[in-house]
Amino acid sequence: MRPSVQPAPRCRIHGLDPAAILRATGKSVLHRQDVQEYLDAAAAASARPAAAAAAMPAAAPAIFSPNALAGKVALVTGASGGIGGAICQALAGAGAKVFAQYRGNAAAAERLRTQILAGGGTCELLQADLTGPDTATTLVEQVVSKAGAIHILVNNAGALDDGTIAFMTDEQWAKAIELNLTAPFRLLRAAAMNMARQRWGRIVNISSDAGRLGAAGRANYAAAKAGLDGLTRSAARECRDCLGLALAAARAANEKKQALLRQLQKERSELDATNAEIRSLVSRLQSRLHNDALDEFLAHKASATAALRRRFDVESASWKGHLGQITQQFEHWLRDALEAELEPLAHAIGPELAQRCLGDARTGFSRIARAFQDRLGKSIEESLGIRFTGAAFEADAAPPARPDLDIGRIFDSHIDLLWFLVPMRLFRPLVIRHFRRQIPWEAEKNLHRIAAQWREAIDAALGQFAIRTHDYIMENLNAIEALAASPEGRQAAIEQALADMNQIEAIESNNGAET
Repeated sequence: MRPSVQPAPRCRIHGLDPAAILRATGKSVLHRQDVQEYLDAAAAASARPAAAAAAMPAAAPAIFSPNALAGKVALVTGASGGIGGAICQALAGAGAKVFAQYRGNAAAAERLRTQILAGGGTCELLQADLTGPDTATTLVEQVVSKAGAIHILVNNAGALDDGTIAFMTDEQWAKAIELNLTAPFRLLRAAAMNMARQRWGRIVNISSDAGRLGAAGRANYAAAKAGLDGLTRSAARECRDCLGLALAAARAANEKKQALLRQLQKERSELDATNAEIRSLVSRLQSRLHNDALDEFLAHKASATAALRRRFDVESASWKGHLGQITQQFEHWLRDALEAELEPLAHAIGPELAQRCLGDARTGFSRIARAFQDRLGKSIEESLGIRFTGAAFEADAAPPARPDLDIGRIFDSHIDLLWFLVPMRLFRPLVIRHFRRQIPWEAEKNLHRIAAQWREAIDAALGQFAIRTHDYIMENLNAIEALAASPEGRQAAIEQALADMNQIEAIESNNGAET
C-alpha cells in the first residue's frame, strides 16, 4: 500500500523541520515512519516532567549558524514550491548566494526572492524547464558565469503523474523519470567537476520513501526516486576516489606532490597533440560517413523509382483537366508518393548508419580518453601510491524529424501557364510520359537530400562527442591538479569528510537490513 501521507507533507502539516528530525534520529534519508516516531516521542515527552520535555530536540531549530555559508554559491531547483523555498531561505540565511530555479510559477518565485532580500539575503531567479537535454549544463554555466563558482547543488524539483501500472502510459513513465531522475543526474554531472576543481562542494538530492517502499498508483515516481537513491550512493562512492586522492596528496611529502604536479603540467603541455588526435578521428569518421551515407541511400534508387512508377501508372489514369490542372495534380501526388516511399527508407537506413558511425566514434574517443586516464593514473600511483580510475563516454545522434523533400520544376519553361493552347485530348499521352520520366530524377535528388540530412545530424553528434572528450580531459586535468595541490592543513577536513561518508554508508546499510 502507498503510505497515506508522504514524509515532506507530514512535516509541513505538523510544522516540523525535516533536517531537525534527521539530526535527532541520526539518519540520512527521511521516511514516513521516522516522522511518526518523532511525533510519538514528542507526545510522550510532553507528558513527562518539564525537564524531560526540555531534552527533546526543538521542532524547527536553525539549520545553520549565521554566516556559516558566507561566500558560497547555491543552486536550488524547484524553488517555487514549499520545500524548495524553505531550502533557499535557510541557505540564504546562512550567507549563501542563492540561485533559485523555477519552471512556471513566477509569482511564487518572486515572492521567495522578495522574502530573502527582505531578510538581508541574496537571491537570483532562474526560469528553466529541467526536462531539456541541455538545461542542466546551461543552468550551471549561468551560475558559474554570474557568481564565479557553484558550491552547493540541491536537486529538489520533482513532480507526480499518477496512474496505476496497468493504465500508465509511456509518456507518464518517461515524464516522471525525466524530471525526478534524469534532470538531477544531468545537474550533478554538470556541477561535479566545478566542485572538485575548487575542492569544496555539497550536493543534496531530495528523495522520498516511495523509492524504498514503493507507492501504489505512483510506480513511475517510486522508480525514479529509487534510481535517485542509487545515483546518490554511486556519486558518493565516486567522490570517495577524489577525497582519497586529496588525502593522499595532503599526506604526501612535498617532493612527491611536486613530481605529480610536474607530470600534470607535462600532460597539459601535450594537449595540442591530444586535440590533433581528436580532430584527426573526427575527420576520418566524417569522410567515411559522407561516402557511406550517399552510397547506402542511392542503393535504393532503382527500387524506389520502380515503386513510384507503379503508383504513378495507377493513379495518373484518374487525373483530369487542362495542362495546368494535371501538372498540379502530378506535383501534389509526387510529394505524397515520395514521402510515402522515402520516409521509411530514411527511418530504416539513417538510425542504422548513425549507430554504426557513433559506435566507431565511441570506441575511438573512449580510447583517447582512456589513454589520457591511464597516463594520469600511472602518474598518480607512482607519486602518491594510490589507484585512480576514470569515466566512460556516451553520445546519441539527433535524427531529422522527417525527410525534407523537394519537388523541382516539372517543365523547363512555364508551358503549363499556356494550358489553353495545349489540347489535352491530343497531348495527354505525351504529358503523362514526360511526368513519368521525371520520377527517377526526383527520387535521386531527394535521396541525396535525405543522405545529406543524416550526414549533418551525425556530423553534429560527432562534433559534440569531440567537444565532450576535450572537456572531459580538461575538467579532469584541472580537478586533479586542484586535488593534488591539497595543502597539509586540509588533511583533517578530508579525513573528517571520509569518516562522515563511512558513517552515512553504515546508517544506510542498517536501514537496508531492517527493511
